[in-house]
Amino acid sequence: MNNQECPLCAVTADFKVVNSPFGKIFSCKECGDFFIDSASENYLLEIAEVTRTELRNRLIELAKSSKNERLLVIREPRNDEIHGDGHGVAKLRMLTEWKNRSA
Repeated sequence: MNNQECPLCAVTADFKVVNSPFGKIFSCKECGDFFIDSASENYLLEIAEVTRTELRNRLIELAKSSKNERLLVIREPRNDEIHGDGHGVAKLRMLTEWKNRSA
């Protein structure tokens, strides 16, 4: 296991890198366990501070609400999931979903 600052709460957290899909599974003492892909982790660093804080707070609550058999997944949407062009309709940059841990 490696550790770094949790992308959601900024507390030092353990993580392991996974390749399919590419990202990290975090085990954070504040947020719990969750997966975040590299695109979403980078996106959280790029957005304005006020928006970042609000988004992180929502993601922390989602992660904390995960049950033992489920893992919160934070990921970039696939092409068929993107609705919006960034002009007039916001382009979707990140999705959240729960996956069964056994899957």
